[in-house]
Amino acid sequence: MIIKYLKKLKDHTFDGERVVGLPLNKIEDLEAEFNNSSPFPTAFREFLFLGGEDAKVYLDILDFEEMQQLAEKQLKKYGQTIDRPFFVVDQLDGCNQFSFIYLDEQEEDPDVYFCNVAEVYYKYTSELIQKSRPGKLSEYLDHHIGEAEAMEEG
Repeated sequence: MIIKYLKKLKDHTFDGERVVGLPLNKIEDLEAEFNNSSPFPTAFREFLFLGGEDAKVYLDILDFEEMQQLAEKQLKKYGQTIDRPFFVVDQLDGCNQFSFIYLDEQEEDPDVYFCNVAEVYYKYTSELIQKSRPGKLSEYLDHHIGEAEAMEEG
């Protein structure tokens, strides 16, 4: 696979260990299961290919299927919905908070969004979905690589 967006992840190591990706057939299985066999956005495919098993970045990635199920369970539990197809890329607190991309955007490097299900339920905020900063998936991952590198140095 040609890497167009995630060059920093391609070269990333943490404590001398390289990132561990998913084989293309596993990526295609995820696309079949979660995106009606349509390809994921290019930058997300690159992420899965390079680091979908262990990206060595400061993300709380569970098994991708598990994150999807947990996010949907939490949305249902708190009476919330996301009406567009989405895929979780990071999570906290058992998916009470999660970052995701929309799968129906036609961008190679999609925007990342943040969902805080419990805070909406408890009325700490009225916005279920906010755009993450940094906004693009490649920027989001580069930011987390920077955090991982800082942890390694510190």
